[in-house]
Amino acid sequence: MLGWVQLLIWCVFHPVTTALLRLRVRWNPRSVWLAERSEPLILAANHTSYYDWLLLFALPWRVARRIVPVAILMGERHYRMLPIWLITAPFGVIPVKSHAWTLESYLGEAIRRSRKGASVLIFPQGTVDPTGSAPARIGVAYLAATSQRSVLPVTVAGIQSATLSDVVLRRRQLTLFLGSTTFAPPPVNAPQAAIRRFTDRIGRALGIRQPGS
Repeated sequence: MLGWVQLLIWCVFHPVTTALLRLRVRWNPRSVWLAERSEPLILAANHTSYYDWLLLFALPWRVARRIVPVAILMGERHYRMLPIWLITAPFGVIPVKSHAWTLESYLGEAIRRSRKGASVLIFPQGTVDPTGSAPARIGVAYLAATSQRSVLPVTVAGIQSATLSDVVLRRRQLTLFLGSTTFAPPPVNAPQAAIRRFTDRIGRALGIRQPGS
C-alpha cells in the first residue's frame, strides 16, 4: 500500500520539484539508472544538505517505481518538527533516537521495515556534511548485514553549503549519481573488522573522506 501512495505523491510532486530545481539551480542528473530488480535495497546517500529528500521527487519514473516503497531514516529532533513531518510522513519516515545503547535499538525499526519489503534510505555519516569530511558510520553495514539487503550508493554532488539560499543565490550545479551496481551485504553476525571494511567501501563509493586521509 505504501508503495502506491508514494508513487502517487511522486506523480504529483515530480513536475513541481523538477521545475523548481531547474529554475533555481543548474540541475544536471547523471547516471540515473537502475537495473530491473524486485528486492528491497538499502539506499546509502551522502548528506550534503537538509533538503536532500527533495531529490527523491526529481527521480525519473523508471527509477522511482523500482525503489518504492522506501522508508527514510531521520533524526528524532527534525522528525518532530511539524512542517517536516507533514511533508515526509507519506514516505514512512523512521525517527532515529539521538542516543541509543545498541545498534539494534538504534536501527531496529529500519531493519523491520526492510524485512517487510521496503527499501530504506540511510545517511551513513549521520549528519549534514557538505564537505564530505565526516566519516561513514558502521550503522549502514549493520543494517545491510542484519536485514541481508544489498546497498545502492546515491551521491549528490555540487552543494557546497547546507543552506538552500546559498545554492539558490550562487546557482550551484547539482549532479545526482544513482549507482548502477550494488554492494552485497556482509554475512549475518559478521566480525567487527568486516563491518568496518564494508562501511569504508560504502564511504569511498559516496566520495566520503576516510579516517586519516
